[in-house]
Amino acid sequence: MLDIKRILFATDFSEGAERAFPWAVSLATLHGAALHMLHTIALYDADPALPVEHYRVLERLYERMVEHAEERMRSAARESAPPELVIQMSQLRGIAPAEAILDYMLQSDIDLAVLGSHGHRGVRKLLLGSVSAEVARLAHCPVLIVGRERAPHIRRILVPLDLSEVSDVGLEHALELAAGLGASVLLLHVVEVQGYLDFYFPQPAEEYFDLARLRRDAIERLLQRARDVAGHDVPVDADALVAHPVEGIRDVAEKRGADLILMASHGHSGHQPALIGSVANGVLRHAPCPVMIVKAFGKSLLP
Repeated sequence: MLDIKRILFATDFSEGAERAFPWAVSLATLHGAALHMLHTIALYDADPALPVEHYRVLERLYERMVEHAEERMRSAARESAPPELVIQMSQLRGIAPAEAILDYMLQSDIDLAVLGSHGHRGVRKLLLGSVSAEVARLAHCPVLIVGRERAPHIRRILVPLDLSEVSDVGLEHALELAAGLGASVLLLHVVEVQGYLDFYFPQPAEEYFDLARLRRDAIERLLQRARDVAGHDVPVDADALVAHPVEGIRDVAEKRGADLILMASHGHSGHQPALIGSVANGVLRHAPCPVMIVKAFGKSLLP
């Protein structure tokens, strides 16, 4: 079981946020965690609760937005959360939603943040391209991004591994989560053997690499990694393929019916933000199921 005491659900009351809320509730209930529900108000940014044409005084507008958001949060809690779940509702006023969310996460020592992947900012931009992507990129703790409509029932967790020590962090988190859920884990390694332009080296990769052997070796190494992490009675399977990493992860998630993709991302220690890599960012944008990003140098949820 992962060590999760505080879960943050950030909402802008969009459809994307509504899809993510049941996942936050489910994980908070499973781990006995306190659920923090946060709404940020940026008066100079687009907001679904911003009836600018009705109010001319900004302070009165702010007060009205606070009242409206509080009722929306209470309504969501009544409809989707069990009465015994502890929910702390907060609102922050700031210049930009992502900055306010990140500040709150640090101040409240949040263990896991849950966000929807679509919403509004500016002129109807995708939230994943702005707020949630920025939070996932800079957060000090794991972040779960929920995109498409899916019930929070996790039976199979897909774990992409590049066979580095960094990716082992994702494997360990996935096994702990699967153990608590009674779920299985599917390990995946994507072999990318062609990193050059066809103009310079147009011959098919199959003529230079024994792809079948590469795949067999990768699967064996994946299973060995799982065996090395002792103490888990979790069904583990493994697969490997030759493809572009983002496309390969997306395709396997669709074909094998993954309910969650959990992957570790490289980052920076010290005072630098734990930035997510290009593969993790691509998976966030194209995954057919929710994605949890664990930072290699960020906060760990392992007991």
